[in-house]
Amino acid sequence: MTEEKPCAYCHQPKPLTEFHLAKRNADGRHRWCKTCRNAYYRDRTTPKPITFGNESLSRDMKRLKKVQSVLTVKW
Repeated sequence: MTEEKPCAYCHQPKPLTEFHLAKRNADGRHRWCKTCRNAYYRDRTTPKPITFGNESLSRDMKRLKKVQSVLTVKW
């Protein structure tokens, strides 16, 4: 019989193989299942666009525009 445990995020009971290992927890597994944990960290690390008024720019575009404005200064 496979042991199951509910995910603390989605509350669905899943087999222990669906949880990453965690030495510090009593059962040796993380509280969130692999699916929820991966989705959370994927969303957290995805670059978010920076908005300026009606204009939406990514961080790289903002840096590029800043560098271009410095390079185009006429002495």
